[in-house]
Amino acid sequence: MPSPSQPGPLSLPPPTGQYDDLLQIKVFLQAHARQNGYAISVQKSTPKDGAWICSKGGKYRDIDKSSAVHESKRHKNTGTTKTECPFRVRAAQDANGKFTTVVVDPNHNHDAVVALSALPHHRLGAITDEERYKVVNMNQLGHSPTAIQTALRHENPDLCLVPRDIYNLLYKLRVEELASSTPIEWLLMV
Repeated sequence: MPSPSQPGPLSLPPPTGQYDDLLQIKVFLQAHARQNGYAISVQKSTPKDGAWICSKGGKYRDIDKSSAVHESKRHKNTGTTKTECPFRVRAAQDANGKFTTVVVDPNHNHDAVVALSALPHHRLGAITDEERYKVVNMNQLGHSPTAIQTALRHENPDLCLVPRDIYNLLYKLRVEELASSTPIEWLLMV
């Protein structure tokens, strides 16, 4: 893992192995990537095979530079994390129904990230039901998302949430709460 002040080179690629399903492979690869300062993205997923790449793989598509977008409406100084990283893992199902992984290209063309919170792949979905309950309770008590994040990180230092994730979670819970309400009931609740 890189030091807090300087990213380091990425370590050995994940080992090849056999798995029961593609979800097991994704969970294993994401855990390995987390330990080594990068994240993976699904490139292909079918019932019989799958492929995963580094989240920095692929080319940046600047949609705003297409001729269809008027110059005045283009976003200025946009950036990307895409570096065309060649890292790739494939899996195929054998005759026994097991999936075997193969590291097609183990190389990365970038260093590990300094903070895992920079990778949404490790932030989203990492919150437990107990932590979600704590978020709701602290929000009802009037705590800010930053205070909630600090409290959660105090209990679980490996948690990679940022305040925006807390805002988004609270918004999602509010939308779920209001889903069965009529517009008039919704206005009365707000």
